Amino acid sequence: MSATGHSRTGGDTGAIGRLATLAPPLAALLFPFALEGFHTSVAHIVALGASTLSWLSAAARLALAFAMPLIAMLAAMYLSEIGRPTAAQLRAKRTALLTVAVPTLFVFLGVVLNMLSNAVPDTLPWVACWAIARREHQVVGDVEDQEDRDEGERRHGNADHARYVRDARSVRLKRS
Repeated sequence: MSATGHSRTGGDTGAIGRLATLAPPLAALLFPFALEGFHTSVAHIVALGASTLSWLSAAARLALAFAMPLIAMLAAMYLSEIGRPTAAQLRAKRTALLTVAVPTLFVFLGVVLNMLSNAVPDTLPWVACWAIARREHQVVGDVEDQEDRDEGERRHGNADHARYVRDARSVRLKRS
């Protein structure tokens, strides 16, 4: 049984469905900026002294960074409940599952860049990698969508042909 108590088909594209497909990649892109904001808030607290607003700002930004994998997991769970997902929904679910690993991937990227003594900020290759991944997902998705349409046309075309042949046989049998 699903968490929501009902199952959906692949045609469900309501506001929540669109949010579930858009939130994980957006969360992945914003993750390093949430961490940068937390770092800036803590640096502000250390440099100028602790104010309530500074502490609340730091706590909110850290909570936002911790919420990123949770957002992705909830989106993946939502997309997993779909009975017969479309190719786009399958891609969105895979992206959501990849987004769950965003903290680990971002730390790994930072460590690798540090080991290479690269002076480029971590956010630049991060955003570039997600943009490339998104573009590749879109290109592969367009091909998969076309293949799904072709398969549907073949399936329905074959069914229509079989129905035509069956009807033609029955007409011939009635005439004889």
